[in-house]
Amino acid sequence: MRRLKTFLRMPLEAYNRLEATEKAVTWGVIILVVSVAVFVIIRTEEKFRVLKLPVRVAESAEKSAKPAKLKGTANDVSADTKTLISQLKEEFERRHGHIIKTEIYPADNANPAQLLIEVKPYIPVAADDIIFRSFSQPPYLIEKTRVDDKDGTGNIWVSYDVKKNDTVILHIIIIGNSERLYEERLENDSTSDEELSAQDTSSDRRHTEYRMLLIIDDLGYDIRKVRQFAELNPKITFAVLPLLPHSKETADYLRRQQRQFMLHMPMQPQGYPKIDPGPGVLLETDDEQTVSRKIETALKELAPVSGLNNHMGSGFSRNAVAMEYAFRVMSRNKLFFIDSRTAPDSHNAEIARRYGVPYAERHVFIDDTQSEPDILFQFRRAVKLTEKKGTVIVIGHPYRETYAVLKQELPLLDVKKIRLITPDELFGYSP
Repeated sequence: MRRLKTFLRMPLEAYNRLEATEKAVTWGVIILVVSVAVFVIIRTEEKFRVLKLPVRVAESAEKSAKPAKLKGTANDVSADTKTLISQLKEEFERRHGHIIKTEIYPADNANPAQLLIEVKPYIPVAADDIIFRSFSQPPYLIEKTRVDDKDGTGNIWVSYDVKKNDTVILHIIIIGNSERLYEERLENDSTSDEELSAQDTSSDRRHTEYRMLLIIDDLGYDIRKVRQFAELNPKITFAVLPLLPHSKETADYLRRQQRQFMLHMPMQPQGYPKIDPGPGVLLETDDEQTVSRKIETALKELAPVSGLNNHMGSGFSRNAVAMEYAFRVMSRNKLFFIDSRTAPDSHNAEIARRYGVPYAERHVFIDDTQSEPDILFQFRRAVKLTEKKGTVIVIGHPYRETYAVLKQELPLLDVKKIRLITPDELFGYSP
């Protein structure tokens, strides 16, 4: 300890022996070294932030992902880069769907130009396909530099470098949210099994046999998901959203596979427009002509289909006047309607009877939370309800957790003598 104290006193004693001029020079050197160190740290952090990712969303006061702005204006971006950016934005608008915003940050002496595209939702397969197709031809080379970097707010960040002659000319950043695909959470789905058992379901055969209608909603984003779920069981029914990048492709594929699918018609939720059902949404403010046009447009894209169910709709589907407009279109086209029951207090069963539309209601959502234990619990609840009621309608979504549970549980239905059915079998109805 004595030696340590002696060692620590040595610099101070040496400093005290210096002349005033020498002391001033010493302080100048110390200040210069500290300043250079701070400058290097700031520039290193700034370079990483600009070159690799936008400013962290969690650190932004407005919670908006945005790169640090570079010097210059959009006019500083080269003509070639502008053309590439314009083509890329057009492809995203045409094939990916909802672009929230795009921003361009021009290059400076140290960094390439940046393109920020914020989308809702982020669909990995679609984004990759668009970007790699756009830059797959010489002299361009595309490299994916960062994947699925969650920032704590639910956002996913993916970045790509576009190279020309081994030089990065454009850095692309895609920001979005892939936690749920436009699906609203139920306000109150605490319906007991006893109340569910009391619900009327078309053609309920009581206990002569046990039947489950299993619907996978929200298709039209990713054709690979459709193929994946279709392999689980030939009787799974699919609900396809309209006007999405892969809606028609999904309908054509299912038709070739002789699989039944229906239109998953977007309807206004109570949280609209913050909660966005997607393109073609039926709004409570739509007049009858507009409702008819929107449904007919969606039907034409996917035709032929024998029925539809609602996507979201906690606002629209509890509006009796708006639903009358919709049921008139269904009646005219001889369609059935399966109510997803996002609005438990609706009068849709009564309106459907009035217009002669075959009608049934969802009993169980199995994946309102994307947790395998929760999904397993809800699916087994649906099985027990089927054994009690005879016929039950179950709705799920194309999540990997849902796929894992169904892959495990569907083969066990045979043991319980429960068979999957299609809507045509439920209603004894076909187009």
